[in-house]
Amino acid sequence: MFLRRTVANTVRTVAKSPFSVSGARAFSIDFEPIPDKYLNDPLDETAWSALSKSCYAKINWKVSENTTVLEAITRMGVHKIGALAVTKGEGEKGEVIGIISERDYLTKIGVLGRKSAETNVGEICTYGRANLVSVTIGNPIDKCMRKMLNSNVRHLFVREKDTGSFVGLISIKDIVKCSLNKHDAVVEKLTGMVVNSEEMRSRS
Repeated sequence: MFLRRTVANTVRTVAKSPFSVSGARAFSIDFEPIPDKYLNDPLDETAWSALSKSCYAKINWKVSENTTVLEAITRMGVHKIGALAVTKGEGEKGEVIGIISERDYLTKIGVLGRKSAETNVGEICTYGRANLVSVTIGNPIDKCMRKMLNSNVRHLFVREKDTGSFVGLISIKDIVKCSLNKHDAVVEKLTGMVVNSEEMRSRS
């Protein structure tokens, strides 16, 4: 019953939120094109190609540690995402120091009966760069999936290999999409090889 009321209240909050996608305060950021060295075909999907297809590439995926949990979960609800990167201090361009997820809301707000409008993101998020699971932009999608499963998380930070700076987030949904694309590409290529082999055999 408690969870049902929580979901209903969240839906009503999202409906009234100034952060609606069509509203004047809708969040969005420019996403840099994939560098040439990471332009991969479906047989060679990477973390960067997953990010380029992700909804996180089209929104502001950061939230200040001083933002209320209510505002954070409202943004998650509007954009249909499960996590946001947490930045130090004020502003969207601050240093990424943590992550807040739906799980944090359920276990640290919902279950404990705390008020999301009176609690800051910094009070419930996972803090510390050492605790943030990440992959480099050129990491193969299979390794991304393995790291996600081994770490028991549903989101991965994507970072530059040279600078170590975080450039985005990808979710389990993004990884599954890329894995399916890769699987379909493998099947198509193998099918083509079989067809070509049979045609060559029929001509000989």
